[in-house]
Amino acid sequence: RPSVLTTWIMNGRTRTGKRVVLGEADAAALATSWESWWAELQEIWRMRDEDGRWRRDVYGNEWKKLIVPGQNGLLSVVAVLSWW
Repeated sequence: RPSVLTTWIMNGRTRTGKRVVLGEADAAALATSWESWWAELQEIWRMRDEDGRWRRDVYGNEWKKLIVPGQNGLLSVVAVLSWW
């Protein structure tokens, strides 16, 4: 997972205390890190097209990798997206 997410979790997942503020370079690094992390969370049947985008026409029955309950689970993916 992106290091900025780890920092946010260690600081208590707060909206008010130590806020996540990203500069341009940090945002670009976060985008790359997040994309790699998101790819790791995908099931084996998920595929990308020739441009590297996730295909929308391929479906599978297994989503176990995305079933991550708790405060450090899938909500963390959404939290990182909200920082853009």
